[in-house]
Amino acid sequence: MSTGRRFSVVEPRRVKSEDNAAEQARLLAFALCTADALIEVDVEGRIVDAFGPTDALFDKRSHELAAHTLESLVAEDDRHLLRSLLRQVGNGQRFRGASIRFFGPGGVLRTMILSGYGVPNIGEHCYLTLRTIQMSSADFEDPERNNFSGLRNLQNFSSCVSNYFSTTPEGSHQGGLTLLYAHGLSELRRRLLPAVWSQLQRQMGAFLDAMSIEGNAAGHLSFDRFGFIHDRTVDVDEVCARLVEFTRAADPENKGCDIIPDNIAVHEIDLAGPDLARAILYTTQRFANAQNNGVIGDATQSNVSRQLKMAADRTRYVVSTITGADFGIAYEPIVSLVDGSIHHYEALLRLSDYPSGFSPYEFIVFAEEIDLITEFDLAMCRKLIAKLSSQSDGESNLPVAVNISGRSINSLVFVEALNALIERHPRVRGRLMFEITESARILDLEHANEVIQDLRRRGFHVCLDDFGAGEAAFDYLRELEVDFVKIDGKYVKDAASNSRDKAFLIAMSGLCHDLGITTIAEGIENKAILDFLRGCGITYGQGYVFASASEQTVPHAVI
Repeated sequence: MSTGRRFSVVEPRRVKSEDNAAEQARLLAFALCTADALIEVDVEGRIVDAFGPTDALFDKRSHELAAHTLESLVAEDDRHLLRSLLRQVGNGQRFRGASIRFFGPGGVLRTMILSGYGVPNIGEHCYLTLRTIQMSSADFEDPERNNFSGLRNLQNFSSCVSNYFSTTPEGSHQGGLTLLYAHGLSELRRRLLPAVWSQLQRQMGAFLDAMSIEGNAAGHLSFDRFGFIHDRTVDVDEVCARLVEFTRAADPENKGCDIIPDNIAVHEIDLAGPDLARAILYTTQRFANAQNNGVIGDATQSNVSRQLKMAADRTRYVVSTITGADFGIAYEPIVSLVDGSIHHYEALLRLSDYPSGFSPYEFIVFAEEIDLITEFDLAMCRKLIAKLSSQSDGESNLPVAVNISGRSINSLVFVEALNALIERHPRVRGRLMFEITESARILDLEHANEVIQDLRRRGFHVCLDDFGAGEAAFDYLRELEVDFVKIDGKYVKDAASNSRDKAFLIAMSGLCHDLGITTIAEGIENKAILDFLRGCGITYGQGYVFASASEQTVPHAVI
């Protein structure tokens, strides 16, 4: 039966040709949606074909570029970098986001973002995309990047690591993290002219960024330490070999420096999300701050994964302890140096079944380093406030001080949770004190002081802990209005044996007195130091000469 439609026979060969043309057009459009030009080069780096506004970019039409090598269009100082990138493509890898300076119209150098990929079975050709960018002086003064290499600084790279590993589900990581130590970089710098040194850093930075995920996941962690998140297909040994080539090419003695890689074995860690990111971040920061030839602590560079496993174990323990409030509280008395009476107690952390070498002090430090100290401070406040609220009227009513990190006092989430906790337990008013610790620097002193004054108005005394231990001690004293200042134990010990330090201690005590602030000295281990502090005008003291921290309930007297 006729449908009224006519069908014509089309040659299969023609259909195939038209399909290929349409497919090529689609792919070309796809490439040019994210770039300004697409260039095909052969294994020798000669331009085979080009698409896009090449006349505006290079003052040459597409067919005119075919007579040139890509390298001839690039600034001489960047040609070594370009060759290294093309070699990576020849080894089956791709690169993204490399900053390369090209000669534009009139011979003016212009920075472009170059990405490349080698397509198998098409004559081993490399396909490159070029994207122009507008550079301003501000781009070279980015506070989140190293001014010389252009890579993320430690803080910015840490955020990158945290975001990447905390948002990827367990077992689905498509990339890895490699830390690099440039052994001999300090000696190499002394052999180079400033201009050559700057160029070398830029080359190394551009290459590392190009090898990283999205072309923007590499960091300059410290002078001779780097790191980059990369796809699993990246050959780290090849990356190191290219970096060594850069250093040797710049070195008049052709020695260069060694690049020692540390591959972080993420797949061996049974953590996921934010907890995995915390363990990796801790290991990365330890590596960045190491000063002894690429090692972390006493571990050689080949054992960074062991360091990560230790960090993972501790992270797991800290999270479990905080979540389950699985810790005890001990109480250490703060005693009058005049008559020996107890003024108040300090609540101290006590742990059970903790990992080897992981004391309560190290627990606190580690919690700060993996950004869990605010959660712990809140857990400690909850437990202590519950104990104080449950005491009968006949029990001791001496105040108890709880420590709060500088990070917590600046955390809006913590402050709101603490205020809600206090409102639910009105009986702790006058029974609870707060010690602001200096182990993590307070960044916003104005906001911190507002929080402190709000606590004081509601009847809670506030003490500034660890005074004298940090660089910002006198900034804190000037900006924060508190009731007590606790002088760091090391400072006390040094003053007891050094006349110059003693003069500072006496001056500090006098300054606090003039400001209406009561002084407390910690770390009083013997009667000699006790007598010394009495002569310095210190009001209260704390230490083994009085009593060690003890008991799981608030004690009535010194043990």
